[in-house]
Amino acid sequence: MKKILVYLLVCMSCTVVRAQMQPHWTSVPIGDKTMICTCVLRIDGVEQANPNLELGVFSNDGVCRGTKFPKQVPTTGTWAYQLVIKGIEGFTYTFKVYDHDAQQELSLTPMTSIAYEARAILGKAKNPYVLDFTSKEILLETKPVEIETSE
Repeated sequence: MKKILVYLLVCMSCTVVRAQMQPHWTSVPIGDKTMICTCVLRIDGVEQANPNLELGVFSNDGVCRGTKFPKQVPTTGTWAYQLVIKGIEGFTYTFKVYDHDAQQELSLTPMTSIAYEARAILGKAKNPYVLDFTSKEILLETKPVEIETSE
């Protein structure tokens, strides 16, 4: 009986701590149809297991369209985000990460973006979609393209 009470107290205290943590970004949903994305966060090839890393979803107009903290998946032990994204067809979504322990947005380059598709389901708890980020600065080299014209 004591073990059950201790377990319940620990669970309740974890819930209280999480309830006090407010999202860093203000989410402004758009559209009336949703897309579900169950994903894990990987930075420089390392899957993250920090419940205080908030994931923000940003549309191509730069507005935050959703924000989530991860939850641990009991069957796999991974920390996954379940994003419910409301959007408009044709929008492309990118992601940002805020570390509530350090109280700062992480300077990361997203290697993954997703195209909004109404009613789509991307990833599942047992097989989540992977959002890759790198902490390295990426320089994109552009080369002029020669266009051949016929005379």
